[in-house]
Amino acid sequence: MKNMLLFILSFLAVGIVAACGDYEDPLLYLTEEELSVYDGEDGMPAYIAVEGFIYDVTNVSNWIDGESEADYYGKDITDEFDTLVPEGEAFLDTLPIVGEIIETNNDNDNDDPTNGDPDDSENGDNDGDLEF
Repeated sequence: MKNMLLFILSFLAVGIVAACGDYEDPLLYLTEEELSVYDGEDGMPAYIAVEGFIYDVTNVSNWIDGESEADYYGKDITDEFDTLVPEGEAFLDTLPIVGEIIETNNDNDNDDPTNGDPDDSENGDNDGDLEF
């Protein structure tokens, strides 16, 4: 009886998890162009990217010596980070990571041997129908 009850509870737990299967990754995956929207203006948060990670600096002030932080919101500042932020890694450790930078896919090549052409003339099939 005890084993049967455990089995039923396990089955229900699996069902509940499956029903809640709309798990969303809490991290953002943005290109540098998409990151530029997060510039702290018009109600948007202020994000910066360093070494591929996106950090939220919305509620942080005076993190750059002698320059306006707003000039760097929405940008990847990896190259100038060490000169801008004397605290370096210690500063980043205080910030929440909200995402990662992804590469822009400018490659027009695809795995479709017809390069998107529904007319599969490479195989001598010019009628547009798929053959199996």
